[in-house]
Amino acid sequence: MMIRLKHAEPVMGTVVSFDVDSAFGAAVGAAVRWLHWVDATFSTFRADSEVSRLGRGEIALGQCSARVREVIAACAELTAVTGGYFSATAGAVLDPSGYVKGWAVERAAAILTEAGSLSHCVNGGGDVRCVGSSPRGGNWRIGIADPVRHGALALTAEGRDFAVATSGIAERGEHVLDPHTRTPPQGLLSITVTGPELALADAYATAVFAMGFPRAMGFPQAVGFPEAGGWSAAGYEAFGITDDGRTWQTPGFPAARSPLSKRDWRAAANPPRATSYPVKTLRINRQNGVQRGENASKPEGYGSGGRGQCHRGGGPGRGRARVRQGQRDAQRSERGPRRACLPP
Repeated sequence: MMIRLKHAEPVMGTVVSFDVDSAFGAAVGAAVRWLHWVDATFSTFRADSEVSRLGRGEIALGQCSARVREVIAACAELTAVTGGYFSATAGAVLDPSGYVKGWAVERAAAILTEAGSLSHCVNGGGDVRCVGSSPRGGNWRIGIADPVRHGALALTAEGRDFAVATSGIAERGEHVLDPHTRTPPQGLLSITVTGPELALADAYATAVFAMGFPRAMGFPQAVGFPEAGGWSAAGYEAFGITDDGRTWQTPGFPAARSPLSKRDWRAAANPPRATSYPVKTLRINRQNGVQRGENASKPEGYGSGGRGQCHRGGGPGRGRARVRQGQRDAQRSERGPRRACLPP
């Protein structure tokens, strides 16, 4: 019987969760180290990160690492493709976050693939990359949060070998600006984009949300790949929720054909907390982003800060109550943790 490894890592101001066969624990460790490197390199909240130093003019682009140059070049191309609605400088400072998270999670999933995994899901705070089929052999099901009703789902996307990215106000409020007006876009609460690559899906979701409503509805033809018939022709689809609660989607959006069960609906609406579930194959050095030991344990006191940062609140606990909580977390892991990546 296949045993699934489920690990959630607080990094980049969010929680990145892994769902993969337990044989690939070492690959999860490598993926986690990669994510922490990305955080240290691209965080706009770290004064010593390359991106912060580049933004302040302390170093030139040619002096940056190859990965930073790669991201800056991709952002420039996306700015041109989207008519300026995707921008790494919308807030008057260098901030490629709208591309970096999806790009980093995409690479984390690729590390597992390179290690030999044929079925896994990496969820970076709602930006999800699914590889292969679900553990049960069917489609992955990804719940899309309802920005109006907290804890509820607006829709469920399903598929294999696909990515799902959402941009909106549900988690972080009005953090996306229209680069042309430098003001928050109007008329939309969220945009979800699906497609073959998470890096592009994430950037496209940001760009389409920045357009506001009703301009966003024309995105398949108006923005990106115009010579090929728009984003839909390249495999990207969108689902949007307007500020009056109405929804719309492109014709090819991979909405689930059948509704989720009540149990799976609750699981999709409540993704895992920052908990490392007990898996003996996972040994992670804390300085490298994973916890060392036979059984990984829950990192206490983490919460989501802004982009590129993670706040620690109170440090590790030592009381009996925290021990009992750790035991309950371990028991839950035996039953299978809550997750947003759902097999049918």
